[in-house]
Amino acid sequence: MGFSVPQEYKEFLVKWQEALKPFVDYHKWVHGDDFHVTLRFLGAVKPKTLHQLKRLLSTLKSAPLELQMNGLNFFGKEEQPRVMYAEIERDQEVLDFKTWCG
Repeated sequence: MGFSVPQEYKEFLVKWQEALKPFVDYHKWVHGDDFHVTLRFLGAVKPKTLHQLKRLLSTLKSAPLELQMNGLNFFGKEEQPRVMYAEIERDQEVLDFKTWCG
């Protein structure tokens, strides 16, 4: 379950990717338009369940969350990480929303 990233953050992260490319051996780098905030990784989801989740999320009425990046990190093997991610400052509003998402 994720949400898109504002354009200014995308541009910042794309610049970091470009700077890191000579030093990190990825098979494929993520396109800036595919950056997102993951609140909950669901894994494989049945189509019916996915449809229900999308319908439920479309009814969500909330003020936008203010997110602050807190640094860059990686996971996967140290010599060949699989994912680069920007850490998000975990304020109470973000933690409450993450809890609501399950």
